[in-house]
Amino acid sequence: VTALKQWYVSDTDLVQLWKEKVVNGGWEGLVLKQNEAPFGTGFARIKTEYEVDYVCTGFKQSNADKYRGCMVRSITGGLYVDGVLTPVVNVSGMSEDERVEMYQQPEKYIGKVFTVRGKGLFNSGAVRHPNYTGMHNEKLPDECTLENVLKTRPCT
Repeated sequence: VTALKQWYVSDTDLVQLWKEKVVNGGWEGLVLKQNEAPFGTGFARIKTEYEVDYVCTGFKQSNADKYRGCMVRSITGGLYVDGVLTPVVNVSGMSEDERVEMYQQPEKYIGKVFTVRGKGLFNSGAVRHPNYTGMHNEKLPDECTLENVLKTRPCT
């Protein structure tokens, strides 16, 4: 077991610490804990979030009665890797109305850019715990490259 470096909130500029350690240093986040609190209580985690754009490459269907034959379960998203559109992420989080429309009019979405928020960024370009946030109609699909995504900084 190794003790971690600690900073006292009363003596620390948390905004600067976040920028230095998380945004620029690659940390996943910060944990704030009351020193006198018992283990497992009195703490809060603040984690990074990434926002990434993907090209819609299709949809996944569900066997669940609620979705079968009327709604999509999730969207598959891809990035251009060496000029080839490569599926890298499977995303959910759409409203039921969006799920129905995606099922009924897939041509309105396939090949278009959508935005995802997630808690981490993998070398594949996928985000951890992805959540659909909406279509990004102003962005061109060929801008969605693995190279561009790997340059993405956490949201601040």
